[in-house]
Amino acid sequence: MRLNYYSAKNSISKKLEKKSFLLFNIFMDIKRVIVTVLDSVGVGECPDSYMYGDTNVNTLHHISEKYPGQLPNMEMLGFGNLMPDNIGLNHLRYTFGSYGKAKELATGKDSTSGHWELAGYIKREPFPIYPDGFPDRIIDEFKRMIGCDILGNYPASGTTIINELGEEHLKTGFPIVYTSGDSVFQLAAHEEIVPLETLYKWCRIARNILKNKDLVGRVIARPFIGDTTGNFKRTSNRRDYSAIPPENTLLDNAKIAGLSVLGIGKIEDLFAGKGLTSAVHTKSNKDGIFKTIQAIRKQLPENNVEHGIIFTNLVDFDTKYGHRRDIDGYFNALKEFDNYIPEIIGFMEREDILILTADHGNDPSAPGSDHTREYIPIIIYGQEIRRGIDLGVRNSFADIGQTVADMLKINRTIDGKSFLSELLPEADNLKIDISNFNFDLFLFEMGDYRTDIYNITYGLKNSGNTVNIFISERLKQTCSFETGECLYSTIPSNKKEHYDTIVIPLTEDGIAMSLINFNSEEPLYRTIFNELKNGNYPIVTYPDRWVNETLSYKIISKRREFLSKLREMGYQIISFKRINEKLNSLIRSNI
Repeated sequence: MRLNYYSAKNSISKKLEKKSFLLFNIFMDIKRVIVTVLDSVGVGECPDSYMYGDTNVNTLHHISEKYPGQLPNMEMLGFGNLMPDNIGLNHLRYTFGSYGKAKELATGKDSTSGHWELAGYIKREPFPIYPDGFPDRIIDEFKRMIGCDILGNYPASGTTIINELGEEHLKTGFPIVYTSGDSVFQLAAHEEIVPLETLYKWCRIARNILKNKDLVGRVIARPFIGDTTGNFKRTSNRRDYSAIPPENTLLDNAKIAGLSVLGIGKIEDLFAGKGLTSAVHTKSNKDGIFKTIQAIRKQLPENNVEHGIIFTNLVDFDTKYGHRRDIDGYFNALKEFDNYIPEIIGFMEREDILILTADHGNDPSAPGSDHTREYIPIIIYGQEIRRGIDLGVRNSFADIGQTVADMLKINRTIDGKSFLSELLPEADNLKIDISNFNFDLFLFEMGDYRTDIYNITYGLKNSGNTVNIFISERLKQTCSFETGECLYSTIPSNKKEHYDTIVIPLTEDGIAMSLINFNSEEPLYRTIFNELKNGNYPIVTYPDRWVNETLSYKIISKRREFLSKLREMGYQIISFKRINEKLNSLIRSNI
């Protein structure tokens, strides 16, 4: 049964609450990485886009600004934080996933080089393109091998050329050959005139001919149906015959390590099957989404992944709407995907990681019909990694493949720089020795360090201690599935006759400043101030990144001054990483 958005939110929240009790165990026992490519959903113009004739392009922004507020789940995960403003998709203070974007280093904007780079191999020499059609050396050999003439042989939109030449094809049976701004040799034929197996055979012949300097990225079978100009329609029996990656990719490394690698959609075609252990083809985006959900639930017979990679491509965004410059159709496809995000997340297991990305852009508001050179999104969600991290602008798509390799602890890819360290929580593998103590956890902001706070909270609780959570008025107002992810369904009132060991996670500058300067408007700050006067010295725990990440010297100095001042005031200062050794000794010293 399909979940609607709100029921899914409740379902996921309950699932998180139950499973989060396990988060204090050894971190990064990742079993599966689910990489879903939203084909052509670019997120903005790259520095070199002008070299490809693309200016002012931003696929997701130009679609969402026409339909503001209509993609709430994508916004929740962090897509809005990649947009240039709050039009269409909003920037959120707390996102459910971490987010960033990457530029392409491969010299092209085609699906093949995009996917190869995602998997850790950068094709630095471009695939050839044929703006005037294919030369005689290719066409003559192709006609000789298939035993008949051809039609077309010029750059065109697939839907346009079958209407231009479809009736002649019905009369002659000659296949329609065409190309585009991408490195593709496309072969169209009517399913009732040329059987699918024959069309596929012809594509394999073309693939064998197109070698060396003519090594195009893909040969594509484009079957269609219909009986007259105006009602010819392409079918879902498309088949891609890609060039073979010349080097091992993430997929090969996973397969060599004995892991499963499942390709869903056109993944098998784009990698020519290399590195996959199994593959299933799809008829539409919805079919691809359903098959991905089945794979997550381990309900794809003979294709289930217990440990490894589920790699999906949702191609309709590109082929049905991007190339046809159909903004409304593109939005409807995005909305369809958005509706299923809670279900995808809801069926994920604790050891799963979800990565949503793209392979290039195809802005339907741009002139022409070709792909657009754009940044691609990086959206990452998992129960065992930090949330709301801004991963910034990555230098290559290959950073994604390298990060997946690190997650699965397999050989590194040829290209790319992993950003896994930016997602790791600091409060990990907690070994709390003390038990039967009462802790009052005072939360003002959780921000990027929600996973750390989960680990600390449940580490204390699962060691046999009582943990009461008191949250600020601000956090109480925003503590929801989308933003705060409250640790418990019931929050105690912000008042108690006697506070026990008070723990304050220090995750933002404002918390430190308010503790030092005493914010009289916030009940929790008044409570802490009173407890401090009475000799109940709270524990302030802070992330090492807060004082050590790459920031200006001025910011780092100020934060270290905050910690020194708090220590002078009587607060007990412990970093997330040292909470194991220090918390136990601090508590024991007070027994």
